[in-house]
Amino acid sequence: MKKVIKILVFSVSAFVMSAVSIVVFAQSQEAVEYPAGYAVDMDLDGLTDEGENKLYKTDPENPDTDGDGYFDGVEVVNGTDPLDANSVINPEKIDDAGTELSWAWYFARATALVSFFLLYVVIFLGLTVRLPILNKIFSPLMSLRVHAWLSVQALIFATAHGIFLMFDKFLKFTLADVFIPFASVFETDLVALGTIGFYIMVLLILTSYFRNLISHKIWRISHFLNVVLYVIVIIHAIKLGTDLKNPGIGRNIFIWSNAALAFLFLLNLSYQLFVVIRRKISAYKIRKTQTR
Repeated sequence: MKKVIKILVFSVSAFVMSAVSIVVFAQSQEAVEYPAGYAVDMDLDGLTDEGENKLYKTDPENPDTDGDGYFDGVEVVNGTDPLDANSVINPEKIDDAGTELSWAWYFARATALVSFFLLYVVIFLGLTVRLPILNKIFSPLMSLRVHAWLSVQALIFATAHGIFLMFDKFLKFTLADVFIPFASVFETDLVALGTIGFYIMVLLILTSYFRNLISHKIWRISHFLNVVLYVIVIIHAIKLGTDLKNPGIGRNIFIWSNAALAFLFLLNLSYQLFVVIRRKISAYKIRKTQTR
C-alpha cells in the first residue's frame, strides 16, 4: 500500500511540475526575442506576437485587447478594429472558435509535458538497473516495477495528448490526423513523428508485459527501440512544443536534463562494453590455462 501511495504522489508531482513549467515559461516571454520568421502566438488569438507588437499594436498577452468579447485575430479577419470596443462586428460571420477558450490546447500541452516527464523517468530507471553506482541507490526490483508501471502511465498521457488535440478549435485535428502517420496537413512530418513514437511506445510496453511469451533475445532487441523512441519524442517536442521550442527557462531545463540523461546512457554503454571485454579476457585466460 505504501508503494502505491508513493507512486501516486510521484505522478501528481509530475503533473504539478508540468503546470509550473507552463506558468514559468509564459511569464518569461517578455524577455524573449524571437528570430526572424519565427511565429509565436502566446495568447492564442490568431495573431503572432510580432504582428501584434509591430503591426496591429494589440496586446500579445491578451487575446481580446479591446474587451469587446471577440479575439483580436477574429476582428482583424472580419475587418474591424481590435483596439476599438465600439467597432461593430457581424456576429453571423464569427466562428465559435473565435470566442471559445482553448481549454483543449492547454490540456494537450499539460498531458504532453507529463507524458514526456514520465518517459524520462522510465528511461532513467531502466539505466539505474544496469549501472552499479545507481544500483546502490535505487532498488533494481523496485526500479523495474515502477519502470513498467510508469511506462503505461506515459502511454495514457500520450493518448490523452492526442485526444485533446482533436478538441482544439484552432488545429481541428481529426482521428486520422492524430493516429495515422503523415495524415495531418499541419506540420505533417513532425506530427507523424509523434504518432510513430506513440506506436513504438505501445510495442515496447507489450513486449515488457508479455516478456514471458517471447525470447530474451527478441526482448533485448526490441528494447533498443527505447533510444529511437526517445530521439523521436525529443525532436517532436522541441520542434512543435509551445513550451519548449522557444528560448527560455523551459527550453533550457529540457536541454540540460536530456543532456544529463544522454551522459548516463553513454556511461551505461561504456560500462557494458567494459564488462564484455573483461569477460572475454577472463575466458581467454581460462582457455589458455586449460591448454597447458
